Amino acid sequence: MNSKLKRPLLAAGIVVGVCALVWGGLTLLRNGSRSAVKVYPVTEIGMTEYGGDTTETSGTVTMDKLQKVYLSKTQSSAQVYVTEGQTVKKGDRLLSYDSTLTELDVERARIALERLRLQQENTRKELQQLQLAEDKEKLQQQADALSAKIEKKLADSTGEIIRRDSKPIQPGKPLLRGSAAGTAEDPLYCDWNSGDALTEQNLSVLLPEGEKELYVVLVTHRGDETLGDIIGSWGLHLIRGENGAISVSLAELPAAEDISVDGTTDEIRQLRKELQRVQELLSRSYTKAELLRMQNDKLREIQEAETSIKMAELDLRKKQTEASDGSVYSQLDGVVKTVRSPGDAAANNEAVVEVSAGGGYYVTGTVSELRLDTVKVGQTVNISSRMTGAACTGEVVEISTYPTDGDSYGGDGNPNVSYYPFKVFVSEDQQLQEGESVSISYQAVSDSDGSSLYLENMYVRTENGKSYVMARGENGKLEQRWVQTGKVVWDSYTQIRGGLTPEDYVAFPYGRDVVSGAKTEEATVDALYSW
Repeated sequence: MNSKLKRPLLAAGIVVGVCALVWGGLTLLRNGSRSAVKVYPVTEIGMTEYGGDTTETSGTVTMDKLQKVYLSKTQSSAQVYVTEGQTVKKGDRLLSYDSTLTELDVERARIALERLRLQQENTRKELQQLQLAEDKEKLQQQADALSAKIEKKLADSTGEIIRRDSKPIQPGKPLLRGSAAGTAEDPLYCDWNSGDALTEQNLSVLLPEGEKELYVVLVTHRGDETLGDIIGSWGLHLIRGENGAISVSLAELPAAEDISVDGTTDEIRQLRKELQRVQELLSRSYTKAELLRMQNDKLREIQEAETSIKMAELDLRKKQTEASDGSVYSQLDGVVKTVRSPGDAAANNEAVVEVSAGGGYYVTGTVSELRLDTVKVGQTVNISSRMTGAACTGEVVEISTYPTDGDSYGGDGNPNVSYYPFKVFVSEDQQLQEGESVSISYQAVSDSDGSSLYLENMYVRTENGKSYVMARGENGKLEQRWVQTGKVVWDSYTQIRGGLTPEDYVAFPYGRDVVSGAKTEEATVDALYSW
């Protein structure tokens, strides 16, 4: 090779070598000057005992080979005809009672149930409208259909109202009608005998003991017949004072003439409300997120209404039974397990008489298909009565392999998934009542892989879709360690399925010094949060 060419190449090689030595020296110097990275015990920044998410749903109580007799506040002077240990046959009289319950109380319970059902139906319609809100064309079609229906109802209502099933309004026995709340916005309407005065006795029929306030419109009819022409009406505001006396004042309330006997005007008014809601949806633009939130709100209202309806149905059945012949009869062949004094039983929310044929309670709830793996046969669940607050536990004894028929709004309230019924057995010594609505809550069963290590989210990073932590290696130096992750709980902890153990130490994975190969120093988590 030409000597002139060798000299430049030699010089270039010397320069490269010198640069490499300098760079290496600087790297060693920089690494040597790095602070030791603090690493923390996994047991301090994670958890190894996660019992699972708490799931809550509603259920209904049924009795199996068991009968318990409770007394209401309107029942008194109970006489018990059986003793503990006595064998009874179906139809044997267990006890008798006196009752202050009136036909008006039963009618109030019926109206309350009717009102709840109507409210739930209206909420269902509102949900359906929200589900159509993304399609303005379908929403407009619904608006047109409602408008046409209203016009037809208005035309039909101009004819003579068919008056049927008329009955006399007895003195001292006002008749409630319609489904109203008894508030200023939604007063109660009552057919009133024209000969009745506003005496304390008559007013107490409208406002029974225990109730504090009522807005009511008293309506008088020609001939004191329920379907006679309305000849007068006036609104009243009733308030029961601390001494039990009822004060009365006039109130400006919707006139009785606005409500037709057969409910036609009420129906038109309801249709107009539906049309107004549809027109509001047509006039506004909502995002998908807003519509989803509004739909979920309606789903929760429907679920809450379903619970209220079940309680109202139970209340009506109890009142209808109590208003019958004043006696309670055995519903099964069995043995009288317990007899309590009426006073003690009422004070402790316990049954006066309990008859058993070796049964107990069954509570039926539902679980979403998305959470079907969170409940297992043999699992213990918590039961809480919505009526009395009584709490107990039960055991899951059956999970159906077929979804429920129709709509179910329990669980997470998602209308797009199926719900599966499951049955819980509760021992007969608990104080639940037939037909009552209860809350069911339980911890999700453990994961099938048995992994129980969860790390705070801030210690887990991702790169190219894979998760890793900065952990101390066997040589005491920091290393980037890939881990297998699972679910996130409480938006705070990530499940670690593999790659890390409770005995490991990890670093907070941010900062200039946090690199693979860095020296490590053990520290407590208190040092991190005080930094």
